[in-house]
Amino acid sequence: MTSTASPSPTTPAVTELVARQNANCRLGPGTAYETTGFLLQGQSALVVGRNAQSDWFFISLPDKAEKCWVSKSTVEFQGDVNLLAVISAPPPPQIITVTVSPPPPQIIIVSPPPVLDITAPIVSFPSALPLQILVAGPGCLSYPRTTVVSVTVTDESGVSNVVARWSISGQTGEVSMGSSGAGVYQAVIGPLNTSGELAITIFAVDLAGNSAESGPAIVQVIYCPG
Repeated sequence: MTSTASPSPTTPAVTELVARQNANCRLGPGTAYETTGFLLQGQSALVVGRNAQSDWFFISLPDKAEKCWVSKSTVEFQGDVNLLAVISAPPPPQIITVTVSPPPPQIIIVSPPPVLDITAPIVSFPSALPLQILVAGPGCLSYPRTTVVSVTVTDESGVSNVVARWSISGQTGEVSMGSSGAGVYQAVIGPLNTSGELAITIFAVDLAGNSAESGPAIVQVIYCPG
């Protein structure tokens, strides 16, 4: 009786592939993975395995201990893909989306240029009460020796100074007028030591330096003999 010996198992040949073009070798089976090496056109490499879809090969780079993945589209492989071990792919790289908010719009307040004030202040209603006073002296003490000067002064930029300038019988003087509110300015003139016609002129200056002058208010200064 003739017996037939079973064939002994054969060791599969080392499986290689050849690059048909310069190919990137990546950390994982996909272009999202970082490139870690290169397989130049015409170079061969040992095939260690494949991915589950059989469109990437896990190879050992020539002259390196490093292993990485090349795309099937970039190489020539003559063996049976199904005989290659399926290699689990490393987790894909994380893609972190950073949303950068634009800075808030900058609000720039542009002040209009200052309006040049070229208008003189308005001096209105100059008056003096009483309109008759007596010369300073020992006589007629029950009669007034002073008069109160009043005027209204207005200006769009504001009033700087108001004075009452007086003259009588060659004598002159000047009195600062104080504000009593609502644009009204007042000052007291007297007592005087000369009789005659007291002429009072109002002079006003605004904050821009413009000035105006009113016509005189007249007060009679009388000598009392006794």
